[in-house]
Amino acid sequence: MAFCTELWMFAILVLSVLGQIKHIEPLTMLDGNSTSVIRREILAWRREAHQKKEDEALRSKDPRGLKKLFNEVKKTGPRSTATIAFYLFHDSAVAVSKNGRVQCVLELERYFNDRYFNSIALPAEEFRSHWLEALQVVRSRCDCDDGIFPKYFQNAIVVGANNEHTAKRVQFPNIVEEVLKIGHWHVVDHHAAHAALALYGSSLRSAIVLCYDAQSVAYYGRGMELRELGELHWNFAHYKSLAVFMPEVSGLPEANTMLCEMHRDKLNSSSTEWVDIPRIHMGISLALGFAGKLMGYAGTANATDHMTSAVANYFNYVSRFASGVLETKPHKSIPLEITKVLCGPEEGHRSLAASIQKAWGKMVLDAMQDIMKSTNAVETVDGISLSGGCALNVVVNQELYEKLDAAETQSDEIAPLAVHVPVAPNDAGLTVGALWAFEPPMRPQALQYKGFRLFDEDILDSEAEKRGAQRISQVGGVNYVAELLAGGPAWTLSRTSSKKAKPIIAVVRGRQEFGPRALGHRSLLAVPDSIEIRDRLNRVKARKWYRPVAPMIAEEALQRVFGKQVHSPYMSMAPKVQDEVRAKFPAMVHFDGTARHQSVSKNDEPWIHSLLHAVASWTGLAVLINTSFNSKGDPIVNTVKESLRMLDELPDLDYVIIEDYLFKAPAIKKTPSRPTERPLGIRSF
Repeated sequence: MAFCTELWMFAILVLSVLGQIKHIEPLTMLDGNSTSVIRREILAWRREAHQKKEDEALRSKDPRGLKKLFNEVKKTGPRSTATIAFYLFHDSAVAVSKNGRVQCVLELERYFNDRYFNSIALPAEEFRSHWLEALQVVRSRCDCDDGIFPKYFQNAIVVGANNEHTAKRVQFPNIVEEVLKIGHWHVVDHHAAHAALALYGSSLRSAIVLCYDAQSVAYYGRGMELRELGELHWNFAHYKSLAVFMPEVSGLPEANTMLCEMHRDKLNSSSTEWVDIPRIHMGISLALGFAGKLMGYAGTANATDHMTSAVANYFNYVSRFASGVLETKPHKSIPLEITKVLCGPEEGHRSLAASIQKAWGKMVLDAMQDIMKSTNAVETVDGISLSGGCALNVVVNQELYEKLDAAETQSDEIAPLAVHVPVAPNDAGLTVGALWAFEPPMRPQALQYKGFRLFDEDILDSEAEKRGAQRISQVGGVNYVAELLAGGPAWTLSRTSSKKAKPIIAVVRGRQEFGPRALGHRSLLAVPDSIEIRDRLNRVKARKWYRPVAPMIAEEALQRVFGKQVHSPYMSMAPKVQDEVRAKFPAMVHFDGTARHQSVSKNDEPWIHSLLHAVASWTGLAVLINTSFNSKGDPIVNTVKESLRMLDELPDLDYVIIEDYLFKAPAIKKTPSRPTERPLGIRSF
């Protein structure tokens, strides 16, 4: 009986979706010969748009009827409603909107301190209790524009996923309605949510939108209209599939040992065969972190043509196999020539990583250029917008920018284009994308600081009094902070160790960032004038030696740093740094000569913008290096307690700014209360 009830509830949920959201049937796979498919879809969109204009023209002949319709919409229309959206899988999140504007986003990892938090993987009772707790937090702590949290949500949305865990998904509305009043439930497709965030979060009037992760879907957007063009046969998530066998990336030398022991008798062979790889089971937080690490690792060496070709062959095979095009070889196999490199010295691993980045980047660029050529045959667009987890690869984003941006390209086949990446292209952004897929915003909205204030902000004043913290506003504001960072008298007179030329300062101010990047509200900051300061920052985070630290750069200094204006408010690009800047500020530059920067204008973040210019008065350049404030393996911090624990324990952390208070590190650091441990071990099958 219970099973039948669950099926009935699920059927009701699906029927409610079909009644509310227009569904577009997925098209055939897109490839390099997709002009006819894309032409058909865009021409269909044109016909629909033309018919809509004709209908509006007919209605305009009846002004009284139009006026009546307008009054009804104004009175009962969606812009006066409240909507809430949920995503239940890894990067679980919930987002709230009122009157068409996003009010807050809670990424559950930030509250439960469990990186890449995956609620659907919890046992049923824990799934329920965690969501009830999260909903209470949203209801009590969401900062709404008018200061009033909605008492009633006309619409609630769940981002769609696969057919697993049906029982939990069906029961989820009941869990939510224990805390909130909901009118109607809906489901929005995963990639449609990615696409809506990418399109409506940009200033582009028209765009090709590529949403790519384990599945890749292309869309065409113009104004408020967003149409699916089709699915690409590439599985771009295979970018990180070999990283588990690189100990410097994965931290799992036993995985490499398993692979090499399996094929020890073949490592000296000249065979071109493909060999099996061990199936590795690991925690999702470990696996999801490989892509960013591999991208940084790839910058430490040069790719080789031979290995780039081998990797391209591997990607071509695994992507087509995953899409069902090939069915002959076992899915879990790699070329023996790649296995030989993985079973060799680490220098070879680094070159292989560079070859992976190069081959994968070419695959993305080729796919995008094929789509753009096909699109331009029937319709011009203002730019491209990228979303999905793969859009976090800043190296490829930069390559796309350089090939397609108006400042870089003049082509007979592809018109100059802008490139946009939203603040949260990862799955945490799906909740806002779902809100916008259901109801597009009237205008773009700044989202980067739509997270929550400190969860324990009520203890801040007492902690400041107990520890003798200074109020920044009373000692000189950003000018005083800049003097500290630059190693001026404020620092030399107060430092506890003469070995430190300049301090590292954590900044915890205002609402937390939405998305995976720290953008000045939960950041570790330092002046990037030495390699030593970069190494100290990496020690604070217990990070690998090759991990880059991203500079934040005042908008006015971009031309000097890069020789051109490369706007990147969400750390989405990686341009080359000018030689003169690189020589003076080496810590801001990665091994490959790029900087994965955050550009900061006065409108983006006034306090950080002012701080950068105050720093420039000491150093000559409005730049600081910035990395997220968190312990290894943990999400970005959002409590006073955790911020002060790290100040007390981490040897290289000198100050923490929390709101208007400046906390100084103790002269003698405490023994770490939380030893760093590997998130999860591995086992083979």
